[in-house]
Amino acid sequence: MMKDYRSWIGITLVLIGVLLGLQQFGILGGGFEDAFFALAFGAGVVIFAIIFFQDRRLWWAALVAFILAGLTSQFVLDLFFPSISDGWGGPIFLAFLATGFLIVFLLNRSFWWALIPSGVLYSVALTAAVDEVPLNIGIDSSGILFIGMGLTFLLLYFMPIAGERQTWAIYPAIPLLILGAVTGFSNEGLWEIIWPSMLILGGLYYLFSAFRRRT
Repeated sequence: MMKDYRSWIGITLVLIGVLLGLQQFGILGGGFEDAFFALAFGAGVVIFAIIFFQDRRLWWAALVAFILAGLTSQFVLDLFFPSISDGWGGPIFLAFLATGFLIVFLLNRSFWWALIPSGVLYSVALTAAVDEVPLNIGIDSSGILFIGMGLTFLLLYFMPIAGERQTWAIYPAIPLLILGAVTGFSNEGLWEIIWPSMLILGGLYYLFSAFRRRT
């Protein structure tokens, strides 16, 4: 087994390059194209997973593995579930990317920055998924996107990392949550619940802050 990860990367690039060349010259086409690319990117997942498990410090290899897993899922869906691929391919791919960044954070908690692209990508994936399954509850999908992004920064604000809190995260969190509420909830009746809820949450936040200062 090759211990130098550069050898694995070289094999992956050569394999994908050969497949792309075969496609350009028309040698590879039809269902065979999806099958070969699924195998190629699937092999890339295995290779970068091996790179990561050989050296846990190479966190980027785990991220690349999830990105390639997302690409693999697209070709697998095209090959076996084309009806699902048309609508759900994008959300599934984005979910793989988001999970990759989440794994980076879980591997090293000092990489708090990885939570931001993870939360944003999960929010975009959820928004795209909601568009595929429209729910008649008076919530616009654009609101879900902003609320998801706001919750990402809010989580970062409350989560202590290396004994320190990212207090700056509250500043993008609040405007994004408000923007999400304004754009997302078109049903006027829902605002009878939203406004009191926002006031209660705001009051609880300040009570919590006052309690922390006293203790």
